[in-house]
Amino acid sequence: MKIFRTGVLAALATAVSVGLANSEEYKETFECSFERGMGKRPTPTRLVFSVDLYGRSALLHEVEIPRIDTTPGVADVKRDSYKVLSISWPAKRYVFSEDGRKINSHSISIESIDLNTQEFSIFLDRRTMKAIARTQSSDIRYKYGEAEGQCILRAFPNN
Repeated sequence: MKIFRTGVLAALATAVSVGLANSEEYKETFECSFERGMGKRPTPTRLVFSVDLYGRSALLHEVEIPRIDTTPGVADVKRDSYKVLSISWPAKRYVFSEDGRKINSHSISIESIDLNTQEFSIFLDRRTMKAIARTQSSDIRYKYGEAEGQCILRAFPNN
């Protein structure tokens, strides 16, 4: 009985420590709004994200891209300084709203968009809070989209 109780207490202690290790602390949360993008690629119109305490990763709370269904996820922090913040994330979990597919089949093949090859990035000037959203593809038909926007600091969301 004593061995069983010790095993249960050890399992609980491990579960609590793993839960604490997985919980992230965020130093700041931004809400960004962007104009209509220029170029042949989709760009975000609204983005809400938080940067972790050490500036290594970001959590995407909301991503709005016209005609694309998005899901929250994570992003890599490319640069985090007192002047500039840059994050990027792939569109691998996104689909087109009209047909639920990853490849836009409504355009000619040379201009079709494969969401598996798209990478989104945000460049934020912390002093002016102006931002640029960029979309680029990693396939052979290198094209990109770009949009300018403005960000504000927000309280961390409770969800």
